[in-house]
Amino acid sequence: MSITAKQYADAIREARGIVSVAARRLGCTRPAIYAAKNKYVSVGEAFDEAREAMTDFTEGKLYKKINDEDAASIFFYLKTQGKKRGYVEKVQVEHVIAQEVEAMLEAIGALVDGATYDAILAGLSERGSPVTSETSRALN
Repeated sequence: MSITAKQYADAIREARGIVSVAARRLGCTRPAIYAAKNKYVSVGEAFDEAREAMTDFTEGKLYKKINDEDAASIFFYLKTQGKKRGYVEKVQVEHVIAQEVEAMLEAIGALVDGATYDAILAGLSERGSPVTSETSRALN
């Protein structure tokens, strides 16, 4: 049985862009769907349209939750759409990196002064510096 471009496109639309569902409906494999998407412009367009429609549908659900004053939905929206207004989560890794760099510089200084590898690691551990596998490899 040969599947036409129209059948592929219709199945993708009906499945809302979910490839495994479209493949099951057509009795073909997921790779066959992707091959048709790449081969036929109309199938690629149907795929894009179905994904956009699903995104619109999902956004509508999010807006409903926001209107219902769901805190998690409000936070999610602000973190993803309110970045220009400062609603972002910043991961503070600078301090950890600075500690690691400081520990490496101290270790290098100790090596120059003739300390042993074990003495350096002990000194790093005593001062609470993070001794990672990268630090250990760098000192070895």
